[in-house]
Amino acid sequence: MPAKVFRKTQMALIRMQFARSMVGRRVSLLGDSITMNLGHAMHFQNFGATGSGSDYIIESIPKWLPQLKKASSISLMTGTNDIWQGYDKELEMRLSVIAKLLPDNVPLIWSTIPPQRDSDRPQQVNAFIKELAAYRYNTIVLDTWDLFTFGIAKSTIPDYFLEDQVHLSPAGYRKWTQALDSHLS
Repeated sequence: MPAKVFRKTQMALIRMQFARSMVGRRVSLLGDSITMNLGHAMHFQNFGATGSGSDYIIESIPKWLPQLKKASSISLMTGTNDIWQGYDKELEMRLSVIAKLLPDNVPLIWSTIPPQRDSDRPQQVNAFIKELAAYRYNTIVLDTWDLFTFGIAKSTIPDYFLEDQVHLSPAGYRKWTQALDSHLS
C-alpha cells in the first residue's frame, strides 16, 4: 500500500476513534488545519480551517458564540500559521483577545503550538499561553511541545510529523487525540 494511502487510512481510523471518544460530549474544536484534520461528527463542532491564524479565530468567535456557550468544553490550538507565515509580531496580544472572547464558564483545553522547524518562537508563545491560562478561569494547557519532543534538548520526534515538519502524522494525531481525550474526560 502506498504511503499516502496508508496515511489516509490511518487518519480515517484516528478520526473515527476520536469521534467515538467524543460521544456524549458537546466539544467545540477551534484552530487551523491541524485541528480541522480531526474531522467532524454529530456530537462535536470542528471550527478548524486550513491556513487560518489567530485573526480568523478572533473574527469568527462572535458567530460561533452560541455553539461555544452550549459546549461542554472547548479545545483550542492556534498560532502555528501565524508563526509559519511570519505574522507573529503581535501574536500574544491576539491570543489575549481570544482568551477574553471565549466563554469562561466553559472549560478550555488550550493546546500549545507544536514544535516547528528551526524556530524558537513557538516556545516563547507557549510560555505566554501558559501564563495567560494561569489567570484564566477553567483553563487547562495541553503542552504539545512536551508531547512531541524527547530528551533534555527537547528534540522533535520525527514520527509525529509529516515531511513539512509542521503538520502532524497519524502517529502525532494519535498522541494528541489521546492527550486531548484524557483532558476532556
